[in-house]
Amino acid sequence: MSQIQRKSNFEVLRIVALLLIIFFHMSDHGGVPFGSGTLFDDVYFQLLAFGGRVGVWIFVMISGYFLVNKTFKFRKMVKLMGECLFYNILVVLFIFLFGIRVLNHHEIIQACLPFGTYNWFASCYIVFYMFFPFVNVFLHKISRQQHLLFLLIGLVVWFLIPTFANTVTLWIPTWGSQMVIFTYAYSFGAYIRFYYADRLISPKYLAKCFFSLLGTYLIIGCSIYCLSKSFHFLNQDPLYLSYDSIFTILFSMILFLLFKNIHMNHHHLINLVAKTTFGIYLLHDNELINEYLWQNILHIPAVYGSTYMVLKTLSIGVAIFIVGMVIDLIRIKLLEEPIFDWINPKLDEVQMKMERWYDSLTARLIN
Repeated sequence: MSQIQRKSNFEVLRIVALLLIIFFHMSDHGGVPFGSGTLFDDVYFQLLAFGGRVGVWIFVMISGYFLVNKTFKFRKMVKLMGECLFYNILVVLFIFLFGIRVLNHHEIIQACLPFGTYNWFASCYIVFYMFFPFVNVFLHKISRQQHLLFLLIGLVVWFLIPTFANTVTLWIPTWGSQMVIFTYAYSFGAYIRFYYADRLISPKYLAKCFFSLLGTYLIIGCSIYCLSKSFHFLNQDPLYLSYDSIFTILFSMILFLLFKNIHMNHHHLINLVAKTTFGIYLLHDNELINEYLWQNILHIPAVYGSTYMVLKTLSIGVAIFIVGMVIDLIRIKLLEEPIFDWINPKLDEVQMKMERWYDSLTARLIN
């Protein structure tokens, strides 16, 4: 299958996905005093939170769309790890210089590890990147019917059943982990790449699906929220913020397909901004400082229920994006580009040596 050049429609989607994630973190780490305001205040911040998981799975779906026909690149993994290390060190320096708190030895050592140790998505993505070639082999071997069946069964087992269980506060095993959900979202992106890369799905149909799902989501969520006051076995968190919610994955799929249908040529500025999204993610959601950022610097608890609450939250989210973008563009220009222009040939040599060693090792083990 021919390689597809990444156009700006997917880059716009990456920007939208990150904004959804930023608003999720605003609600999730902001110390929002749910229940102390109006129903609108609670529902609004719940809706902000819901978009975060949608954004995460959109990122993974985009990876599936573009990586399914590619091979492992050692230079890419080193670049990801270097970016994680840079932002860990930057956050530690910020905490030290402004005297925010005292870090213990364990936290400092962990910050020096280039595995996204203070960001769950980064750590999962780095690990998944090591295994995506094996996932690709699986996806290339199975038929279209088997691929679709895998997606349908996964939708029931990893999303529909956990959503029902969460609604009635019933504990059940999730039959997987976040890495399993990564594989599922990646496989959906790959399915669209294989069978719908050059086909358009009706925008009207997708719009109907989106608004039907949104209506269902709001009706069920608000109904359970009200009923939970009388029936305590119902979850008071009715809008299903978890990564394994059926609503989360379906909204992700629809948004992915909507943007995939948009025809856009290459726009340098859009692609340049989108290039910074991973760095913005790492900067604003480091576990060492995320709660301090939202609660002590940006004062989100005071924004909850205040006049012009919607305008304030939107402005804060966009400001976080812009500040992070500027910082990451500086990092790319001053550090990443010059360093990797010099080191990439050496990393390619290392990869070739690793591949020869792997071939020799497996030949011995097999024989």
